[in-house]
Amino acid sequence: MDSRPLTSLYARLSTTHWPEPPPALSVQIEGEALELWWAYNKALSHTLLTDDLEHQLFGSYGRLPSFALKVAAMMAALDWPETQNKPIVGMRHMVRALGFSEECRVSLHRTCRMVAATDTDALEQRILQQIGRLEPIGATMRDLYRALHLKAHDIESTLGNLEKVGLVTNATQQLTGKGSRPTLRYHLVSE
Repeated sequence: MDSRPLTSLYARLSTTHWPEPPPALSVQIEGEALELWWAYNKALSHTLLTDDLEHQLFGSYGRLPSFALKVAAMMAALDWPETQNKPIVGMRHMVRALGFSEECRVSLHRTCRMVAATDTDALEQRILQQIGRLEPIGATMRDLYRALHLKAHDIESTLGNLEKVGLVTNATQQLTGKGSRPTLRYHLVSE
């Protein structure tokens, strides 16, 4: 990897002396590059940032346009010719920066899917373990609510998935007492 652009940039930046901050440098953005950035910003904040998006991604979607602008400015600084008094962000810098930002956005979605899958797997294992502890009688929905301290909806949907894949079955147990209602019990499917 060629380190000359980084070395050249370092030599052009003014030195700092503690505790004084370094002087700020301005960066110019060409018109087309700025229009492209505004379109990206609008797409993320007005078109893609909807109620359908996982709430964990809202903050990241809000920061991606600024991130892309910073990356474009860094690329322009590395390409900063000696003849100019400030870096100029052109279309090539902005296009590469937006491409990098989009790769990050895809990675965010992939990470959310992986976390959700891990959470689902963990809940399935907890439910299977709890049912296994109560075998041969099996577990009622109430047994699972109390033992796992979770919302009914989460347990019911996960139990439904476990039944679909054939790991759990349910059976109605008729109680013999007068006025007693039948109880639905969940059992592990033995292979």
